[in-house]
Amino acid sequence: MIKSIFLTTVCLFSTNLIAMEGYGNGFNLRNMPPKNADMGYDNDFDPRNQGVEDQNVRAAQGIGESKGVKYWQDNVADHSGVKMFQLGAKYYNAQAANKAQKQKNIQTARFYWSQAAQQGHADAAKYLGVIWQHGTAGEVDLFEAEKFYSQAVTLYENWASHGDENARVGAQKAKYYLANLYLEGGDGVKNERHPGQPFTANIDKAIKLYKNLADQDGSITAAYMLARAYYKIHHYSDAVEYFEIVCDSPDAEKALGKEALGHAKVALANIYRLNQDVPIDKSLNLYGQAKELGNKNAEKHMNYIGRQQRKTKQGEDGEHSYETL
Repeated sequence: MIKSIFLTTVCLFSTNLIAMEGYGNGFNLRNMPPKNADMGYDNDFDPRNQGVEDQNVRAAQGIGESKGVKYWQDNVADHSGVKMFQLGAKYYNAQAANKAQKQKNIQTARFYWSQAAQQGHADAAKYLGVIWQHGTAGEVDLFEAEKFYSQAVTLYENWASHGDENARVGAQKAKYYLANLYLEGGDGVKNERHPGQPFTANIDKAIKLYKNLADQDGSITAAYMLARAYYKIHHYSDAVEYFEIVCDSPDAEKALGKEALGHAKVALANIYRLNQDVPIDKSLNLYGQAKELGNKNAEKHMNYIGRQQRKTKQGEDGEHSYETL
């Protein structure tokens, strides 16, 4: 593990490296979510795939014998928000003739899911967070998104404490969504319901949640997101540890997808270049791997290093000499 303290060299060199990598676009979760289920907004936010088949509905149908189901049957069967959730799901999935009608349907779904969340329905709270974060009902409100993601985490963890494995997985997903919201903040997002009151990123909260997820299941996704958080605030000596976990894992491509893994490898190579004690070949090797994964910036870095290496000696024609990186 590289735990060096990066001093003046980091400050002078890091901005260009991040700009070359395109952190503002490619290395941004909103544009490039890993494709695994934990991060898949499109799959997770479709009641046809998960919502109406959540743990509450399965319990209502008498399916399963887990402790969580028994707890539900004994304690909250009549007040769990299942009916409200199902009504919301019907409106969310209803056919719409145009965009305006679809938005109106989602607004109605939001109303019913709000009732369900008040009755303790964890999936409803999570989906409300997504609706408010992405404005699919017509308005963006990141403060509401934070509130409902937080509520979902609490509700899922309560279920999980009674032995429900599905709730444990649900809690992990809700924590990812909340952590991602804290990491990205409201930069470039118009928070319509709170004009003049921006939702600021909270990297410390994001890191705390990612660490919790990494400690719980040791997932590659958690390590990747934790590395991104440290990278974003230029804490490279911390980021490198988690990028190494990601890049050394044989399961990383399956967990994250080629695009995210390619960005991780470029980011780690960038950090290595800031440390003169790390052979340049380690960076070149990572850039090569990233290029094979389809990363468009990797070859630019490799070509730049190659040009610098070719100009290490003063030529006979009187050219200026250059130092090797």
